[in-house]
Amino acid sequence: VYVMRRMLPVPREQLEQHALPARSFSLNVVLNEPAYLVVTRGEREVMPLLFMEPGETLRLTGDGRQPLDSARTGGSASAKFEFLRAAERTDRSPTGWRSMSEVLEKMPAPRRVAWFDSVKTAELARFRAGGSPFSPLFRRVYEADVTARWAHQVMKRLPWGHDAVVQQAPLAKLSEAFRVPPSDTLRYALRYAEALQELLQYQFSALFHAASGTHPTQGSAAFYQFVKAAVPNPTLREVVLSVQLQKALTFKSLGEEFFENWADYERLFPKSPYRELLAERVNRLRWMRPGAPAPDFTLRDTTGRAVSLADFRGKIMLLDFWGSWCGPCRAEMPFAKTVKQHFKNRPDVVFL
Repeated sequence: VYVMRRMLPVPREQLEQHALPARSFSLNVVLNEPAYLVVTRGEREVMPLLFMEPGETLRLTGDGRQPLDSARTGGSASAKFEFLRAAERTDRSPTGWRSMSEVLEKMPAPRRVAWFDSVKTAELARFRAGGSPFSPLFRRVYEADVTARWAHQVMKRLPWGHDAVVQQAPLAKLSEAFRVPPSDTLRYALRYAEALQELLQYQFSALFHAASGTHPTQGSAAFYQFVKAAVPNPTLREVVLSVQLQKALTFKSLGEEFFENWADYERLFPKSPYRELLAERVNRLRWMRPGAPAPDFTLRDTTGRAVSLADFRGKIMLLDFWGSWCGPCRAEMPFAKTVKQHFKNRPDVVFL
């Protein structure tokens, strides 16, 4: 069980986590602020993403091998869980959006958007018809996330990188959908900020491509500035810029533009709850900046001899990290051998 206390999509290793027995367990998590609970078996999520608030309780009993279908619920959050479970089952039904991918791919874009419109309308209608067992915050968060999921699915199926797409009706409709909700909703509507960041990336890439014929690099300063100008609401700007920086961090090889963006972000939002999560990853990646000294490490070579990076200080090195399970890694092996052969008489060039 992972506890996501700060609403930013980060790698799971950065989340609070509880390893539990497969068959029977009890978990008590004290919340000072709302958080999401993510229940997984291995890498697969086996329960709906559950939004919990301070003071709420949830009791689940059932078969650990089929947790979604077998769980019996109790506690103050049981109505919320039952609603989310029913929504998950609808999504996975033969006519749900998870099962309709191949059919949707063959539809013209306007029909696809109309289909997702109907799904969003039906989902919101089911939620609003559920009476009043849910808190006002959960209602706002859930409705924002329904809009976000709808937007994400529509964007996935629009052509990417064509300047004409900026004028298409679906994109205009997406922009209209993102009316700014209250600030507390922005803090906790996990998918909302992600979907808005995707929309802005989509618009920026289309405009960039129209002007230059190329696509912008991840973490570009231009996109960062584009987001700052496009999102006037300060809370929403903070959240969307946090998501944009987080997504740029997944590419790991970051240029000076990213670190300029990061310095600006720290200046604008020194007390942001997202800053600490991002800073941890930024600091781990600083050593990958061009010209920065590589961190030392020691590993054993194929003969069992310990080899340290410091042993080759002052030389040009090619470090190739690969796995036998990686098809592209194996495919490039012949080229790596060619390069090594080319430099075989250069004592200042080392291959590891």
